Amino acid sequence: MPKGIGPGWAYNVGKADSGRLVAKEAMDQWRTDGGKWVREIQTGFAEAGRPAKIPLTRPPAKLGPTLTTTDEMTAALKSELGGESKTYQVGGLSFSADAEAIAEHIAKGGDFRRTEYFPLLDDAMSKPYETWLNFETHPVTGKVRMVARMIKGYDIGRGRALLIVTEASRQYLRSYTMLTTTDAKYVNAQRQGKLLYAEDEDEN
Repeated sequence: MPKGIGPGWAYNVGKADSGRLVAKEAMDQWRTDGGKWVREIQTGFAEAGRPAKIPLTRPPAKLGPTLTTTDEMTAALKSELGGESKTYQVGGLSFSADAEAIAEHIAKGGDFRRTEYFPLLDDAMSKPYETWLNFETHPVTGKVRMVARMIKGYDIGRGRALLIVTEASRQYLRSYTMLTTTDAKYVNAQRQGKLLYAEDEDEN
């Protein structure tokens, strides 16, 4: 260690930003095992004094049709976002949602059922119940990324609860997850890190 430099600062900035090169087999195995990143901050809603159950609000719009082509999804998202993209600011965090990028993400994943909830996506991102910020490390390459998660729940009738978790990284919406269940265990697992914004706290 150079004089005057404490061990706490001894990390590879380039590795954290880009990760190290690894064999293709190692990356393929990581994807086979689920492709999960490791969250650096494990504390969550309990430590932040937040409710264990996310409240369900009435949807601001009717659910949409199921779309199956990238062009259909892009057009629908442009209509919901008011253009090709939209910038959001929540709890001091600024990020952009791009219609074409979201459509390509869904088309690649093949879960077209999520397109039914497009009319709720703008509300979930602009008025989330909570926004959490966390650092995540790639367990194979060592790359570090910062991810923000916006979480909101809706009562969509027929005994169904819709929980939306949107993820933003590098100032762009990366993905979003729809959980149509009354079991909030999965969503509570996303409520980890630094609480940036809480709807009821902001209003008080």
